[in-house]
Amino acid sequence: RHLRDSEQVEPPSVGLAHTLARYEFELGRLKTGTPARIDGTTINWDILTPQPSEIPATPFSHLLQFNDEQPTMVGQGQIITCH
Repeated sequence: RHLRDSEQVEPPSVGLAHTLARYEFELGRLKTGTPARIDGTTINWDILTPQPSEIPATPFSHLLQFNDEQPTMVGQGQIITCH
């Protein structure tokens, strides 16, 4: 991976991996751009603060905003509450 505004390549985080392995963390690789995931059954949802969606939703896409449209999931009534 290249460092921002540079031709230099960022070195791998081998030291971090060795440290995590020493503490018996399971190591693996993720595809570039793939966020880490957690098992939803391991979360205590009752202690978290619900953050309901905005209605109307503010789309991420400028195209939807210019056309005064709602994202597909919102239009279908499939809104997910974040925590």
